[in-house]
Amino acid sequence: MMKIRLDLALLLSNYLYIGKKLEIDAARRFCPELKGKILDIGCGTKPFKSLLDKDSLYIGMEYSGLTQRPDLFGDANRLPFKDMSFNGVLLNEVIEHMPDPSKGIEEAYRVLKKDGKLFLTAPMYWRLHYAPQDYFRFTQYGLRHILTKGNFQVLRMERMGGFFSIVFLRLIDIFVTKILFPLMGLLFIRRGKYRLAALLMSPFSFIGYCLGRLLDNIDNDDAFLFSALAVKR
Repeated sequence: MMKIRLDLALLLSNYLYIGKKLEIDAARRFCPELKGKILDIGCGTKPFKSLLDKDSLYIGMEYSGLTQRPDLFGDANRLPFKDMSFNGVLLNEVIEHMPDPSKGIEEAYRVLKKDGKLFLTAPMYWRLHYAPQDYFRFTQYGLRHILTKGNFQVLRMERMGGFFSIVFLRLIDIFVTKILFPLMGLLFIRRGKYRLAALLMSPFSFIGYCLGRLLDNIDNDDAFLFSALAVKR
């Protein structure tokens, strides 16, 4: 029987709930594998910090500080740390924004200790975003290749969302960005528009998430994202 876990705070704060919920679902399965000193590259708002072991030492790094409040700023292609500094690395939806993804994998490998683990996610399908720094999409085979080439051993790889989740998510995204936000602009609604959009879309987001979970396994050829757990040998 399919179990659905409702993340109410996320549902009411993010109109892209379907995608973010799929990411959190995967992180709940993978993050407990990482222990010790953990580096989160491209940490954003640090959504996975609370999912790590409570005794872990977490360091969140971002490239710029326009909206985030990381522990430090740095370049994922040239991490400001010595070799073998960490027991675990998070690299979530970052490598698609790197002109040379292999370099990012090499840097993650460099700063990991022996037997250290990398939790990586990357999209197979999503719209253009953070343009023009949006370079790649990845299949599971592409991710496995780039990790193996970087001397990692892939322990697990999972598909996160399929065709139906993608469709429901994109329909909501298009409605919000192309119709709802312009309408809010005409009504001079500026502050709180993202939260208001999430609130208005919450019934559709939750139904879309549930239907996606139910229908995505009809066909396995599409994926929203792939997640991988790899170890440094």
